Amino acid sequence: MAVDWLRSFFGERLVRPCSVAGDPEDFCPVDILVTEKPVDESRVIGVYFRALTDLDSEDPSVKPLLDLYNSVNSGGSRLEVVQVFIPPWVGFRQCGDPDLPRMFRQSYIGVPWYTMPIDDEVKWVRLKHRCRGKVGMLVLLCALSGKVLHKDASERLEEDPQGQKFPWLPRPVPLVMCEAAQKGLISGGLRRGPKIIPYSSLDGYIKGLYFSAHWCPPCKAFTPQLVDCYRKIKGRGHKFEVIFISSDRSEESYESYLATMPWTALPYKSGYGQELASMLDVHGIPTLVLLDSDGSIITDDGRSEVKEDLDGEFFPWRQRPVNILTDRLAELLYDSPAVVLFVDGEEDEDLEFGEAVLLPVAEWTATHTHSLHLDYQILFFVAIENDASESLRSFTKLDDASPLVTAIDFPLNRFSVMEYGAEITEHSVKTFVSNFISDKLTFRPISETESSSST
Repeated sequence: MAVDWLRSFFGERLVRPCSVAGDPEDFCPVDILVTEKPVDESRVIGVYFRALTDLDSEDPSVKPLLDLYNSVNSGGSRLEVVQVFIPPWVGFRQCGDPDLPRMFRQSYIGVPWYTMPIDDEVKWVRLKHRCRGKVGMLVLLCALSGKVLHKDASERLEEDPQGQKFPWLPRPVPLVMCEAAQKGLISGGLRRGPKIIPYSSLDGYIKGLYFSAHWCPPCKAFTPQLVDCYRKIKGRGHKFEVIFISSDRSEESYESYLATMPWTALPYKSGYGQELASMLDVHGIPTLVLLDSDGSIITDDGRSEVKEDLDGEFFPWRQRPVNILTDRLAELLYDSPAVVLFVDGEEDEDLEFGEAVLLPVAEWTATHTHSLHLDYQILFFVAIENDASESLRSFTKLDDASPLVTAIDFPLNRFSVMEYGAEITEHSVKTFVSNFISDKLTFRPISETESSSST
């Protein structure tokens, strides 16, 4: 039901649009977004992230969104907006600023959209991290399902201020690839067989779209690693093909680079590289995006997956319920709470113990996300003895005890530790996670001085 995802995102209630200064906050149930007016696939809900500003300041991002709102709704209701304030730090409402209520009220006077209530600060923080929200950012969601249509449509709004092409839906990647390869894919110099490969011959394959260029030093360093990994994956019989999408500055460079590759490539003059890069949020090279056989994205960071798994043993690198904590994956802690099990060493038996304990709990949590009313994802990590583990212990001031189960919640600047000496089993960890979800754990601040950066 549409109401379920709305509650997950915004909570149970919203502040109605107001137009008169001094009006009392008028709350309404969140389902008004989909029950007050007919909802179909064309209806869109925009999540608009704002900063609380001084009473005498104006937010320059409001007027463009207001113009868009009025324009796209002139022929019928197609867009609803919920504005969400990015709190300066966790607990800012307790700072005692007497202007805070007035600043909040001022923010929704004169705008025709809804607002998340000021008293639901935790929801603000969770949603900000869930969407990786920044001031002025506009996230577009399907009103029926909550599916993300645009992670940030603010650039589209600048390009099309009247919303003539709203909601700016990108074309499906498989369709664009079919057009780009309509005359066939070019065979790399180290690939056996015909020089022109029909794109249709890759139906049912997992495809790695490899954005790269001959002039790029990191690309030239990564390509040999990808070649070795590709051959090992193919040698195990996987239906996998890499498609090189060039950013080379000349056809001569393109052909020279392609000669070192055992896979296929889009033609140099296909003209689709920029569109594909934009659709897949590719902002630098080398980038390897893996597409499933149905065209959905498996991972947009195939480069890191290859570098951490040079033999391709975990191909196609789908999201796993439990991961080893590494420097790269530790970055995910910024946006999501995590259960981290610190183990004694880095031997196989340490990892096997960690996965045996965490995996059933991780799968249970994922399966019951809806019934648990979670508005965030809980990550699960086994922390072996490595740099990432040591850095996390140091930052949170955890001692060297192990095995040790912790719940680390950077978005809310807090963490909790399972009772020292307690037996670590599937049952005890599940109880610990259940208490985390129901907020029954005893939490400590991660850092007294890091509050402002934790949100």
